[in-house]
Amino acid sequence: MALGESAVSPEVITSWTYENVVTNRGAPFVIEVKSGKAGLVAKLFARYIVDVNITPAYRTNVEHGCFGQYTRYDIVKHEYAASMVSYVELIEIRDAPEGRNPIVIHYHGSDEGDFFMEWEDLESAQTAFKSRLGFQIYNLGSHPGHVRTIRLGALQPWFYAVGDQELVGDYAVPLGVQDDPEFRLGEQYVVFEDGLPRAAVCLGTRFIAKHYQEHRSSWSFRRDETVETFRLVHFSDGYIWDERKASEKTPRPMKAEEAWIAEVVAQFRACLAGERTDVNIQFTDGTAFTGCVKGSRITKHSKAGDYEVRAMISRDGKPAELKEGWFNGFVPSVEHPDVISFAKAEALKKGSEIKTIEIIGFKPPDGKRRAWSGVFYSH
Repeated sequence: MALGESAVSPEVITSWTYENVVTNRGAPFVIEVKSGKAGLVAKLFARYIVDVNITPAYRTNVEHGCFGQYTRYDIVKHEYAASMVSYVELIEIRDAPEGRNPIVIHYHGSDEGDFFMEWEDLESAQTAFKSRLGFQIYNLGSHPGHVRTIRLGALQPWFYAVGDQELVGDYAVPLGVQDDPEFRLGEQYVVFEDGLPRAAVCLGTRFIAKHYQEHRSSWSFRRDETVETFRLVHFSDGYIWDERKASEKTPRPMKAEEAWIAEVVAQFRACLAGERTDVNIQFTDGTAFTGCVKGSRITKHSKAGDYEVRAMISRDGKPAELKEGWFNGFVPSVEHPDVISFAKAEALKKGSEIKTIEIIGFKPPDGKRRAWSGVFYSH
Protein backbone atom coordinates (compact mmCIF):
# COMPACT_ATOMS: atom_id res chain seq x y z
CA MET A 1 0.00 0.00 0.00
CA ALA A 2 1.45 3.37 -1.00
CA LEU A 3 2.31 5.98 1.62
CA GLY A 4 -0.75 8.10 2.46
CA GLU A 5 -3.17 5.66 0.82
CA SER A 6 -6.21 4.91 2.97
CA ALA A 7 -6.94 1.25 3.69
CA VAL A 8 -10.62 2.04 4.29
CA SER A 9 -12.77 4.12 1.96
CA PRO A 10 -14.64 6.88 3.80
CA GLU A 11 -18.34 6.28 4.29
CA VAL A 12 -21.01 8.96 4.01
CA ILE A 13 -22.50 9.18 7.50
CA THR A 14 -25.96 10.74 7.69
CA SER A 15 -26.63 10.24 11.41
CA TRP A 16 -24.37 10.04 14.44
CA THR A 17 -24.42 10.04 18.21
CA TYR A 18 -22.19 11.12 21.09
CA GLU A 19 -20.36 8.45 23.09
CA ASN A 20 -18.12 8.55 26.17
CA VAL A 21 -15.03 6.41 25.55
CA VAL A 22 -11.90 5.57 27.53
CA THR A 23 -8.51 4.78 25.98
CA ASN A 24 -6.28 1.85 26.83
CA ARG A 25 -4.53 4.07 29.40
CA GLY A 26 -7.78 5.32 30.95
CA ALA A 27 -7.98 8.77 29.32
CA PRO A 28 -11.67 9.82 28.86
CA PHE A 29 -12.97 11.40 25.65
CA VAL A 30 -16.33 12.30 24.14
CA ILE A 31 -16.55 11.35 20.45
CA GLU A 32 -19.11 11.59 17.66
CA VAL A 33 -19.69 8.23 15.98
CA LYS A 34 -22.04 6.68 13.41
CA SER A 35 -25.37 5.68 14.91
CA GLY A 36 -25.40 2.01 15.93
CA LYS A 37 -21.59 1.77 16.07
CA ALA A 38 -20.96 3.45 19.45
CA GLY A 39 -20.40 0.18 21.35
CA LEU A 40 -17.99 -1.15 18.73
CA VAL A 41 -15.92 2.05 18.69
CA ALA A 42 -15.86 2.19 22.52
CA LYS A 43 -14.34 -1.33 22.57
CA LEU A 44 -11.82 -0.27 19.91
CA PHE A 45 -10.67 2.69 22.04
CA ALA A 46 -10.39 0.57 25.17
CA ARG A 47 -8.35 -2.11 23.41
CA TYR A 48 -6.13 -0.34 20.88
CA ILE A 49 -6.12 3.48 21.33
CA VAL A 50 -3.42 4.75 23.70
CA ASP A 51 -4.02 8.51 23.48
CA VAL A 52 -5.57 11.21 21.28
CA ASN A 53 -3.65 14.40 20.53
CA ILE A 54 -5.81 17.52 20.27
CA THR A 55 -4.98 19.44 17.10
CA PRO A 56 -3.20 22.79 17.69
CA ALA A 57 -6.14 24.48 15.94
CA TYR A 58 -8.02 24.06 19.24
CA ARG A 59 -5.89 26.84 20.67
CA THR A 60 -7.22 27.72 24.11
CA ASN A 61 -9.23 25.78 26.65
CA VAL A 62 -11.37 28.45 28.33
CA GLU A 63 -12.34 27.03 31.71
CA HIS A 64 -15.91 27.14 33.00
CA GLY A 65 -15.77 25.86 36.57
CA CYS A 66 -15.02 22.11 36.30
CA PHE A 67 -15.53 22.20 32.52
CA GLY A 68 -13.83 23.91 29.60
CA GLN A 69 -14.51 25.03 26.06
CA TYR A 70 -11.98 25.04 23.24
CA THR A 71 -11.43 27.92 20.85
CA ARG A 72 -8.90 28.71 18.15
CA TYR A 73 -8.45 32.23 19.52
CA ASP A 74 -6.16 33.54 22.25
CA ILE A 75 -8.72 34.35 24.96
CA VAL A 76 -8.12 35.87 28.40
CA LYS A 77 -10.89 35.64 30.99
CA HIS A 78 -11.06 38.74 33.22
CA GLU A 79 -14.28 38.06 35.19
CA TYR A 80 -16.44 34.99 35.78
CA ALA A 81 -19.50 33.93 37.79
CA ALA A 82 -21.57 30.74 37.64
CA SER A 83 -24.53 28.87 39.09
CA MET A 84 -25.67 25.28 38.63
CA VAL A 85 -27.29 26.06 35.26
CA SER A 86 -25.62 29.18 33.88
CA TYR A 87 -22.46 31.25 33.78
CA VAL A 88 -21.39 34.73 32.72
CA GLU A 89 -17.87 35.72 31.73
CA LEU A 90 -15.98 38.81 30.67
CA ILE A 91 -13.36 37.81 28.11
CA GLU A 92 -10.84 39.52 25.87
CA ILE A 93 -10.02 38.00 22.47
CA ARG A 94 -6.43 39.13 21.93
CA ASP A 95 -6.23 37.99 18.30
CA ALA A 96 -9.76 38.91 17.22
CA PRO A 97 -10.06 39.20 13.41
CA GLU A 98 -10.21 42.67 11.94
CA GLY A 99 -13.63 44.25 12.35
CA ARG A 100 -14.63 42.12 15.36
CA ASN A 101 -14.90 43.53 18.87
CA PRO A 102 -12.36 41.88 21.23
CA ILE A 103 -14.11 42.79 24.54
CA VAL A 104 -17.30 40.83 25.27
CA ILE A 105 -19.49 39.74 28.18
CA HIS A 106 -20.83 36.29 27.32
CA TYR A 107 -23.82 34.72 29.06
CA HIS A 108 -24.78 31.04 28.89
CA GLY A 109 -27.92 29.91 30.69
CA SER A 110 -31.21 28.09 30.48
CA ASP A 111 -33.68 30.92 31.19
CA GLU A 112 -32.98 33.98 29.03
CA GLY A 113 -31.06 32.10 26.34
CA ASP A 114 -27.44 32.66 25.37
CA PHE A 115 -26.17 36.05 24.22
CA PHE A 116 -23.06 38.22 24.30
CA MET A 117 -22.44 41.95 24.63
CA GLU A 118 -19.72 43.94 22.92
CA TRP A 119 -17.96 46.78 24.78
CA GLU A 120 -15.86 49.74 23.73
CA ASP A 121 -13.09 48.98 26.24
CA LEU A 122 -12.18 46.62 29.08
CA GLU A 123 -12.71 49.22 31.81
CA SER A 124 -16.33 49.86 30.77
CA ALA A 125 -17.04 46.14 30.60
CA GLN A 126 -15.55 45.48 34.05
CA THR A 127 -17.55 48.32 35.59
CA ALA A 128 -20.77 46.94 34.10
CA PHE A 129 -19.94 43.35 35.08
CA LYS A 130 -19.30 44.25 38.72
CA SER A 131 -22.54 46.26 38.94
CA ARG A 132 -24.77 43.32 38.02
CA LEU A 133 -27.31 41.87 40.46
CA GLY A 134 -26.75 38.12 40.43
CA PHE A 135 -27.45 36.90 36.91
CA GLN A 136 -29.52 39.89 35.78
CA ILE A 137 -27.18 40.47 32.88
CA TYR A 138 -29.26 41.64 29.95
CA ASN A 139 -29.93 45.10 31.46
CA LEU A 140 -26.19 45.85 31.48
CA GLY A 141 -26.74 47.26 28.00
CA SER A 142 -27.72 50.60 29.57
CA HIS A 143 -24.19 51.09 30.94
CA PRO A 144 -21.67 53.44 29.27
CA GLY A 145 -19.38 51.73 26.79
CA HIS A 146 -21.95 49.16 25.62
CA VAL A 147 -21.81 48.69 21.85
CA ARG A 148 -24.49 46.10 21.10
CA THR A 149 -26.07 42.83 22.30
CA ILE A 150 -26.23 39.72 20.12
CA ARG A 151 -28.75 36.95 20.78
CA LEU A 152 -27.33 33.48 20.09
CA GLY A 153 -30.30 31.15 20.33
CA ALA A 154 -28.95 27.67 19.60
CA LEU A 155 -25.88 29.01 17.79
CA GLN A 156 -22.27 29.33 18.91
CA PRO A 157 -20.55 32.75 19.15
CA TRP A 158 -17.76 33.43 16.68
CA PHE A 159 -15.08 33.60 19.41
CA TYR A 160 -15.64 29.92 20.32
CA ALA A 161 -14.92 28.68 16.80
CA VAL A 162 -12.41 25.82 16.59
CA GLY A 163 -10.22 24.38 13.85
CA ASP A 164 -11.31 25.61 10.42
CA GLN A 165 -14.88 26.29 11.56
CA GLU A 166 -16.33 29.05 9.37
CA LEU A 167 -17.73 32.34 10.66
CA VAL A 168 -20.97 33.81 9.36
CA GLY A 169 -21.81 37.18 10.89
CA ASP A 170 -21.62 36.92 14.68
CA TYR A 171 -21.77 33.14 14.72
CA ALA A 172 -19.61 30.09 14.14
CA VAL A 173 -21.11 27.66 11.65
CA PRO A 174 -22.25 24.69 13.78
CA LEU A 175 -20.01 21.63 13.60
CA GLY A 176 -21.54 18.58 11.98
CA VAL A 177 -23.73 20.51 9.53
CA GLN A 178 -23.75 19.76 5.83
CA ASP A 179 -24.33 21.81 2.74
CA ASP A 180 -27.59 20.98 0.98
CA PRO A 181 -28.76 21.46 -2.63
CA GLU A 182 -31.86 23.27 -1.37
CA PHE A 183 -30.43 25.13 1.65
CA ARG A 184 -27.02 26.52 0.71
CA LEU A 185 -24.55 27.61 3.36
CA GLY A 186 -24.15 31.41 3.53
CA GLU A 187 -27.13 32.21 1.27
CA GLN A 188 -29.94 34.54 2.34
CA TYR A 189 -33.42 33.05 2.84
CA VAL A 190 -36.87 34.25 3.80
CA VAL A 191 -37.91 32.27 6.88
CA PHE A 192 -41.41 32.11 8.36
CA GLU A 193 -41.69 31.88 12.14
CA ASP A 194 -45.21 32.12 13.57
CA GLY A 195 -46.34 33.05 10.07
CA LEU A 196 -44.18 36.21 9.91
CA PRO A 197 -41.47 36.43 7.20
CA ARG A 198 -37.96 37.75 7.79
CA ALA A 199 -34.51 37.49 6.22
CA ALA A 200 -31.80 35.20 7.62
CA VAL A 201 -28.56 33.57 6.45
CA CYS A 202 -28.42 29.76 6.22
CA LEU A 203 -25.74 28.24 8.46
CA GLY A 204 -26.09 24.68 7.19
CA THR A 205 -28.24 21.59 7.52
CA ARG A 206 -28.21 18.63 9.87
CA PHE A 207 -29.55 15.38 8.39
CA ILE A 208 -31.16 13.28 11.11
CA ALA A 209 -32.00 9.56 10.84
CA LYS A 210 -34.36 8.43 13.60
CA HIS A 211 -34.48 4.65 14.11
CA TYR A 212 -37.42 3.03 15.88
CA GLN A 213 -39.19 -0.32 15.89
CA GLU A 214 -42.87 -1.17 15.56
CA HIS A 215 -44.83 -4.38 16.21
CA ARG A 216 -46.12 -5.95 13.01
CA SER A 217 -49.50 -6.43 14.68
CA SER A 218 -51.14 -6.41 18.09
CA TRP A 219 -50.61 -10.20 18.47
CA SER A 220 -47.09 -10.46 17.00
CA PHE A 221 -43.83 -10.22 18.93
CA ARG A 222 -41.87 -9.52 15.74
CA ARG A 223 -40.88 -5.92 15.08
CA ASP A 224 -40.07 -4.02 11.93
CA GLU A 225 -37.41 -1.31 12.08
CA THR A 226 -38.40 2.02 10.60
CA VAL A 227 -36.01 4.85 9.75
CA GLU A 228 -37.33 8.42 9.62
CA THR A 229 -34.99 10.86 7.87
CA PHE A 230 -35.46 14.62 8.12
CA ARG A 231 -33.54 17.90 8.10
CA LEU A 232 -32.88 20.59 10.68
CA VAL A 233 -31.76 23.81 8.97
CA HIS A 234 -29.88 26.42 11.05
CA PHE A 235 -30.14 30.16 10.36
CA SER A 236 -28.08 33.14 11.47
CA ASP A 237 -30.68 34.61 13.86
CA GLY A 238 -30.95 31.39 15.88
CA TYR A 239 -34.01 30.04 14.06
CA ILE A 240 -34.01 26.28 13.31
CA TRP A 241 -36.42 24.98 10.67
CA ASP A 242 -37.66 21.45 11.38
CA GLU A 243 -38.71 19.67 8.20
CA ARG A 244 -41.22 17.54 10.15
CA LYS A 245 -43.35 20.49 11.26
CA ALA A 246 -46.03 20.96 8.62
CA SER A 247 -47.26 24.13 10.37
CA GLU A 248 -44.04 26.02 9.50
CA LYS A 249 -43.66 27.22 5.92
CA THR A 250 -40.53 26.08 4.12
CA PRO A 251 -37.84 28.80 3.97
CA ARG A 252 -37.25 30.06 0.44
CA PRO A 253 -34.24 31.76 -1.15
CA MET A 254 -34.37 35.53 -1.11
CA LYS A 255 -34.79 37.02 -4.56
CA ALA A 256 -32.35 39.67 -5.77
CA GLU A 257 -35.12 42.28 -5.97
CA GLU A 258 -36.00 41.62 -2.30
CA ALA A 259 -32.60 42.50 -0.85
CA TRP A 260 -33.74 46.06 -0.09
CA ILE A 261 -36.49 44.71 2.19
CA ALA A 262 -33.89 43.05 4.42
CA GLU A 263 -31.98 46.35 4.53
CA VAL A 264 -35.16 48.22 5.55
CA VAL A 265 -35.74 45.76 8.41
CA ALA A 266 -32.11 46.13 9.54
CA GLN A 267 -32.33 49.94 9.54
CA PHE A 268 -35.70 49.86 11.32
CA ARG A 269 -34.26 47.66 14.08
CA ALA A 270 -31.41 50.16 14.42
CA CYS A 271 -34.05 52.88 14.92
CA LEU A 272 -35.74 50.84 17.63
CA ALA A 273 -32.40 50.48 19.39
CA GLY A 274 -31.66 54.22 19.16
CA GLU A 275 -28.70 53.75 16.80
CA ARG A 276 -30.30 55.90 14.07
CA THR A 277 -33.40 58.10 13.66
CA ASP A 278 -34.55 57.24 10.14
CA VAL A 279 -34.84 54.56 7.45
CA ASN A 280 -33.47 55.53 4.05
CA ILE A 281 -33.10 53.21 1.04
CA GLN A 282 -32.02 54.71 -2.30
CA PHE A 283 -33.03 52.84 -5.48
CA THR A 284 -31.12 52.89 -8.76
CA ASP A 285 -34.00 54.64 -10.58
CA GLY A 286 -33.72 57.65 -8.27
CA THR A 287 -36.69 56.80 -6.04
CA ALA A 288 -36.28 56.20 -2.31
CA PHE A 289 -37.95 54.42 0.59
CA THR A 290 -37.80 56.61 3.69
CA GLY A 291 -39.22 56.64 7.19
CA CYS A 292 -38.46 58.53 10.39
CA VAL A 293 -39.66 59.11 13.94
CA LYS A 294 -41.80 62.27 14.03
CA GLY A 295 -43.72 64.10 16.74
CA SER A 296 -44.00 63.06 20.35
CA ARG A 297 -44.91 59.69 21.77
CA ILE A 298 -48.25 59.24 23.55
CA THR A 299 -46.37 58.28 26.71
CA LYS A 300 -43.46 60.60 27.39
CA HIS A 301 -40.39 58.98 28.86
CA SER A 302 -37.35 60.44 30.56
CA LYS A 303 -33.82 59.53 29.64
CA ALA A 304 -31.72 57.46 32.00
CA GLY A 305 -29.53 59.51 34.34
CA ASP A 306 -29.50 61.63 37.52
CA TYR A 307 -32.26 64.23 38.03
CA GLU A 308 -32.33 67.24 40.33
CA VAL A 309 -35.93 68.14 41.27
CA ARG A 310 -37.74 70.87 43.21
CA ALA A 311 -41.06 69.79 44.77
CA MET A 312 -43.79 70.86 47.19
CA ILE A 313 -44.21 67.86 49.52
CA SER A 314 -46.95 67.29 52.11
CA ARG A 315 -46.78 64.69 54.88
CA ASP A 316 -49.45 63.59 57.40
CA GLY A 317 -51.88 66.30 56.26
CA LYS A 318 -49.46 69.10 57.12
CA PRO A 319 -48.92 72.11 54.83
CA ALA A 320 -46.65 71.36 51.87
CA GLU A 321 -42.98 72.30 52.16
CA LEU A 322 -40.54 73.16 49.39
CA LYS A 323 -37.71 70.66 49.03
CA GLU A 324 -34.92 70.08 46.53
CA GLY A 325 -32.84 66.99 45.88
CA TRP A 326 -31.44 64.46 43.41
CA PHE A 327 -32.83 61.16 42.12
CA ASN A 328 -29.69 59.27 41.13
CA GLY A 329 -29.50 56.44 38.63
CA PHE A 330 -33.03 56.76 37.22
CA VAL A 331 -33.78 54.23 34.45
CA PRO A 332 -37.13 54.43 32.57
CA SER A 333 -39.35 51.34 32.82
CA VAL A 334 -42.82 50.28 31.72
CA GLU A 335 -44.18 51.09 35.19
CA HIS A 336 -42.40 54.45 35.48
CA PRO A 337 -41.45 55.76 32.02
CA ASP A 338 -40.70 59.27 33.33
CA VAL A 339 -38.90 60.60 36.39
CA ILE A 340 -42.00 62.51 37.60
CA SER A 341 -44.12 59.37 38.06
CA PHE A 342 -41.13 57.66 39.65
CA ALA A 343 -40.64 60.50 42.16
CA LYS A 344 -44.33 60.49 43.12
CA ALA A 345 -44.31 56.72 43.64
CA GLU A 346 -41.19 56.94 45.84
CA ALA A 347 -42.80 59.69 47.93
CA LEU A 348 -45.95 57.61 48.50
CA LYS A 349 -43.80 54.73 49.79
CA LYS A 350 -42.54 57.10 52.50
CA GLY A 351 -46.02 58.40 53.39
CA SER A 352 -45.62 61.70 51.58
CA GLU A 353 -47.49 63.33 48.71
CA ILE A 354 -45.97 65.52 46.00
CA LYS A 355 -48.21 68.48 45.21
CA THR A 356 -46.06 70.06 42.51
CA ILE A 357 -42.70 69.06 41.05
CA GLU A 358 -40.27 70.42 38.47
CA ILE A 359 -36.96 69.19 37.06
CA ILE A 360 -34.15 71.70 37.54
CA GLY A 361 -31.09 69.63 36.68
CA PHE A 362 -30.00 66.56 34.73
CA LYS A 363 -26.79 64.51 34.42
CA PRO A 364 -26.62 61.68 31.83
CA PRO A 365 -24.92 58.48 33.07
CA ASP A 366 -21.90 58.91 30.76
CA GLY A 367 -21.77 62.69 30.64
CA LYS A 368 -23.09 62.78 27.06
CA ARG A 369 -26.46 64.01 25.90
CA ARG A 370 -28.33 61.87 23.38
CA ALA A 371 -30.99 63.15 21.00
CA TRP A 372 -32.70 59.75 20.70
CA SER A 373 -32.56 56.74 23.01
CA GLY A 374 -34.65 54.15 21.17
CA VAL A 375 -38.14 52.88 21.88
CA PHE A 376 -37.46 50.04 24.33
CA TYR A 377 -37.57 50.60 28.06
CA SER A 378 -34.87 49.20 30.35
CA HIS A 379 -36.26 46.95 33.08
